[in-house]
Amino acid sequence: MSRAHMPCHRGTATVHTAYVYRLYRDDCLDVFGNYLKDLNVLGRDLSKVLLVDNSPHAFGYQVNNGIPIETWYDDEADAELLNLLPFLESLVDVDDVRPIVEKQFQIQKLIDATPDEIV
Repeated sequence: MSRAHMPCHRGTATVHTAYVYRLYRDDCLDVFGNYLKDLNVLGRDLSKVLLVDNSPHAFGYQVNNGIPIETWYDDEADAELLNLLPFLESLVDVDDVRPIVEKQFQIQKLIDATPDEIV
């Protein structure tokens, strides 16, 4: 079972009417064996969209919309999403989440620092 299937997280909204939409492997693009989630398919304003995923490869086309999270292994004590909640709530009223996510997680810097043969 993944976090997306956990009853306490399924379709939940936070304080300011956030909508949770789940993208699974079937929703991904297979690019050289990496599964990328193209957020453009949602048809939403990407300045307001976040992707929380345990695979940074999934951020592919919209790296600065991506928030990395630890992989979940049926641990009932797992609190990763709860620990992330204060950060998510801090983004509620911002005009564009991407610069804040970029500064907080620096995923693009990690990608740029990774040798091509590893990526």
